Amino acid sequence: VSLILEKKFHDLKLGKVWLFADSKRASRKFYYGVNSFSNLAIKTKGVIWGFHVAPCILFNNDTLVIDPSTQNTAVPLYKWAIDLVPLDSKGFIVLKDVKYYSFPMDDDDKFIDYTPRWELDEDDQITDEYYNQLAEKITLVYFGFIEPYQLKYYSDKIKELCEE
Repeated sequence: VSLILEKKFHDLKLGKVWLFADSKRASRKFYYGVNSFSNLAIKTKGVIWGFHVAPCILFNNDTLVIDPSTQNTAVPLYKWAIDLVPLDSKGFIVLKDVKYYSFPMDDDDKFIDYTPRWELDEDDQITDEYYNQLAEKITLVYFGFIEPYQLKYYSDKIKELCEE
């Protein structure tokens, strides 16, 4: 979605917004080792995540999140987050440059939340295969469960939009 928006609307300030369940923080792993676990959830669909990411558009006064897996339209950042964090739980948000997608994780796959900066290493490469996989994921999210023969068609349509 970010790639399509970036290609079509050059003046937009885009980013990625990550919402992490409190239990995914490295600094909280000992707390959640002995206390109840905390995840993000879509209440109506029975889906849970340790973290969730979506593209966002940054404006002077607001940030709109575009997340077809949880919303039917762009929504303000606070609404997107509050809909995913259960009432008895906590979450935290990280906004990142649209090009960066990885985070430092510890040996327990917990987000190292005391690292002040995240960037791609020099050796990290974003390949065509990576974008092909993204196109498939976007298609599945947008159309839900679809027949395998349709996946290629919609995936190709998304790639065409990126190339225009």
